[in-house]
Amino acid sequence: MLTVSFVMALLVSLPHEVTPLDKGWAEVGAPFVKKHCMACHQGSKAKGGVRLDKLVASAKEAAGQVELWGKVAEQVRTRAMPPEGKPKPDPKSMDGLNSWIDNSVLKLACAGPGHPGKVTARRLNRTEYSNSVRDLLALQGGNPAEDLPADDVGYGFDNIADVLTVSSLHLEKYLAAGEKYVGQALASPISRTNMKLPHPSTLKADNLNGPIRAFVEKAYRRTVTDAELLKYNKLALAVSAETKEPIQGLAAVFQAALVSPNFLFRIEPDPVAPATFRDLTPFELATRLSYFLWSSTPDAELFNLAKSEELKKPEVWEAQVKRMLKDKKAEAFVNNFAGQWLNLRNLDTAQPDSGQFPRFNEPLRFSMKRETEMFISHVVREDRPILDLIEANYTFLNQSLARHYGLPRVTGTEMRKVDLTSEERGGILTHASILTLTSNPTRTNPVKRGKWILEVLLGTPPPPPPPGVEELKEDKKSQLSGTLRERMEQHRADPSCAVCHQKLDPLGFGLENFDAVGVWRSKENGKKIDSTGVLPGGEKFDGPKQLKTILLGKKEIFTRNLADRLLTYALGRGLDASDRCIVDKIAEACIKGEYKMSVLILEVVRTEAFRSKSIKKAAGGVS
Repeated sequence: MLTVSFVMALLVSLPHEVTPLDKGWAEVGAPFVKKHCMACHQGSKAKGGVRLDKLVASAKEAAGQVELWGKVAEQVRTRAMPPEGKPKPDPKSMDGLNSWIDNSVLKLACAGPGHPGKVTARRLNRTEYSNSVRDLLALQGGNPAEDLPADDVGYGFDNIADVLTVSSLHLEKYLAAGEKYVGQALASPISRTNMKLPHPSTLKADNLNGPIRAFVEKAYRRTVTDAELLKYNKLALAVSAETKEPIQGLAAVFQAALVSPNFLFRIEPDPVAPATFRDLTPFELATRLSYFLWSSTPDAELFNLAKSEELKKPEVWEAQVKRMLKDKKAEAFVNNFAGQWLNLRNLDTAQPDSGQFPRFNEPLRFSMKRETEMFISHVVREDRPILDLIEANYTFLNQSLARHYGLPRVTGTEMRKVDLTSEERGGILTHASILTLTSNPTRTNPVKRGKWILEVLLGTPPPPPPPGVEELKEDKKSQLSGTLRERMEQHRADPSCAVCHQKLDPLGFGLENFDAVGVWRSKENGKKIDSTGVLPGGEKFDGPKQLKTILLGKKEIFTRNLADRLLTYALGRGLDASDRCIVDKIAEACIKGEYKMSVLILEVVRTEAFRSKSIKKAAGGVS
């Protein structure tokens, strides 16, 4: 990807040539911005903090703002801008602007050599630590991370390298967890067998090399050096001699390995030779794959392929990706990626009012969450199109959740796949989990629901509300004074609020037939529910079925947003302007591949950003 400075340098180097960028800017870009954008987006008080006044000076200025132009394109494509009440550009003008942005600005930014970006040494987060210890020790239960401090979140995820700090409390808890769970594993015949350890009675102090090497290699996620192995052998012999029990020497080695930086951090060292970036080693690639799809350490098959260097072959690691997605460990991908992308974890703390929603209880909360998790797991495992997330004719239910939805002929506590015949349900927007976490305790919240659609599904979040804006009153008197929609119409009469509410409210009102815990209803306070809406671009709909049809019409935007979220999660870092080209390429391949989930994931793994890394500049200016 070309950096902004490279783009500028390229333009300066051709001062006398009229490029498509210059021509398009003069004929399309500048006139459009001046006519439709400048009134609101200039000066220190620019709406949403987006300033475009500096861009009208020249094509050079325009080309230097690749990320900003990407946002402009998204706003125009979704008809979110210009806002309601402002003159609307004709379709030809909007298509011309989008074509210029796509074919001149963004393509120019993608024309240079690729660059994988930098990722700092990454500490295992709580989930990754727990899964890795569990797999290394073949544990049958327990949560080794139960006492660890909560992880910070960056860019929407808790596996971002830059925010995964380490404190003295972490070290204290790592030591305690290692002692506890190593002890449990070595005392368990099942764990010892699965780790291929000899019976404690047959273990000899001079025999730590075999079990020690195997364990440390798995913990380090690579082969170990003779010096590293010697250090652990000395530790085992010393402890065995002191305790007179060889098993205690083995326990000491396992505990020491579990507090080593080589286990607690995913380290990808820079080489001594000067370079700007390098391909990952097979072990590093195996590690990235396993933590991306399983949130855990590589299994024996992946490790052995890395050890034999077979994993260097594209056909091999692509086959591994497909195998790993079919494995039950891929549930971790659903729980950790989808759980954070969809804000599904927030359901754990949702507290619907028990007086108004007496049927809501903990088993129902669990079933709500499992419906969404099993639905996404099915899309991943069966390689369904990602558009199933928006609209599908199936879901996963048990008796209590089916009764909650008013659906017959589902009995028992077991969750299973159920075909849907009603248009009321279908896709995650109609899941009780999403509808509950986007509601207030006592009522629905169309603003929250609209914001969730814009931010989570489309990646086009609205700006924050102006300071000092009061929320809708929650007292019982106001709740009895009419439908929520009627009260919100009065609330958003303030012009400073109306601009954002025109984007948010219609989307939320389209789901108003679902109450605050996802039950279908036709009336509120004795009045018929009005689930109609008109979007800023003039698109009209009535109810969730037509709303989902409109969202399916924005499937390219949805696909690009999912690609953005997936790449961020896979790399463990925030994306910048230079990553836009990578995201676009992933999304385009997914669209051409019939929107299949496997295509999306494979394209992420195929990127240079995933399979290589930038190298920090060395002292003395060598890079």
